[in-house]
Amino acid sequence: MINYMQVPSRIVNAALLGRAKATDHDGLEDTRNMQLESIEAGLLEFRTQNLWVSSSPGTVELVEFRFPGGLTYQISLNIVSVAKQNNHYSISASFLSSESEDKFWSVFLANMRSLDKTSEVKEWPRLPCRGQYTESARQRRLSFIREHTGVTMEHIGKTDLQPESLKRVTESFIGTVEIPVGAAGPLMFHGQLVKGHIFVPMATTEGSLIASATRGATAITCCGGITTAVLDRRITRVPLFQMADLHDALFLAQWVKSRFLDIRKQTQLMSKHADLKRIEPQILGRDGSYAVSSDPVKNKRSLNHFPSSINLFILFKQY
Repeated sequence: MINYMQVPSRIVNAALLGRAKATDHDGLEDTRNMQLESIEAGLLEFRTQNLWVSSSPGTVELVEFRFPGGLTYQISLNIVSVAKQNNHYSISASFLSSESEDKFWSVFLANMRSLDKTSEVKEWPRLPCRGQYTESARQRRLSFIREHTGVTMEHIGKTDLQPESLKRVTESFIGTVEIPVGAAGPLMFHGQLVKGHIFVPMATTEGSLIASATRGATAITCCGGITTAVLDRRITRVPLFQMADLHDALFLAQWVKSRFLDIRKQTQLMSKHADLKRIEPQILGRDGSYAVSSDPVKNKRSLNHFPSSINLFILFKQY
């Protein structure tokens, strides 16, 4: 039997899709979908949705890997185990020898290097109507993506949201998806602005999550509830710099503190929504970790600017 495996990724344990042809007990050719889920310590883990498997432990199968760009490679593998898992089978296989394993990885590496060859891209598909928040612009983007991908996006394209109201929410808006929302609670809450039993809406597809949150809220409520107060409003970011040794980390900590005003000015150039209030260096061995605090911001987009502004400033000042 020859198994044809398509290898679309440079990551070994990524999904590898293909077809395996076998002959069933009636002499008919069967085509089943297969996946190579992982390769670890010389053991290859396959998965097939078929409810029967012709391979059995101890048999040797010939596998042909087809890489992007037309590269193919055939190798014989020893079937180690076949196990039924609900509605699919898991197949473990091993290389016949260390030489065959080394040969496989050398071929795989050659494919990786071939994917690294880049060429100058002069033209690429451009999404239409970027920066436009109208229904006609949304429909033009949907039509473009349908034509480019072949996906109809029937459900995503249906939405009750008005594109004009999403200018500060998203970009290149095309539609929405439906997510189940459950309610967790009750939670007895003693806050400065909110008091009483509250129920929290939670959008999730993780089973038992809301039930767990409800059990925790009920336990807290039975104990008298929870009391909260807002003491300060700050948003923190923690970029990490790994230095050569402890002395360099100490130097960088002092240097960053001494250049606070310059770093603050650099931050303001990259974000008009945030105001850098302080930098608190923390030394962790040879690593210098810097907690950056800001004033409340108008929107969370400015959070991304704190680490980048500090990194840029460090690069500008090569000490």
